[in-house]
Amino acid sequence: MSPTTGRPPSSSGLRRRPSTIAPAVSRAQEPFTVAEGVELLAARLYLTLARRFAAHEQEAAIFRRLAAEEQEHARRVALMASSYAQDPGRYGEVQLDLEHMARLTREGETLLGLLEDPNVPLALTRAMELAAELEDKFSGAHAEQMAAQSNPTLREFFETFMAQDRAHAALLKPR
Repeated sequence: MSPTTGRPPSSSGLRRRPSTIAPAVSRAQEPFTVAEGVELLAARLYLTLARRFAAHEQEAAIFRRLAAEEQEHARRVALMASSYAQDPGRYGEVQLDLEHMARLTREGETLLGLLEDPNVPLALTRAMELAAELEDKFSGAHAEQMAAQSNPTLREFFETFMAQDRAHAALLKPR
């Protein structure tokens, strides 16, 4: 028995608290929530790059522009999610490999951690290469995961993102 609660301890010795990180998401909305999260993560990466390499005015301006575009992508995903919530039958079932997206998100978060750490030496050219590689992976995720939807509206929506992510990657790659 716990001396403070008078109840037996849980099997792990810790009590589970409800998550306060994100609101509950319906299963049907989950693909949109994940896609929006990926876009917001990309925006955070670019804002971090802009801060870290602020002395490189031209590249910092590119990073800020890309961050704004990724934030706009997130807003567009949120609008599509809202439209889907109002009339799911209009779009049919949305499929997304959540494990694949979770791996990409972890990879992006790892990169963000490196970029945020001032003790990690990182040249501008290498940072741009890493960001381009991640854009390539994110565009592939849009292409493979969402653009393959049976609904033409959803397919076109995410194919647009795929093309924009590819353009971002090309902008970051050395010429």
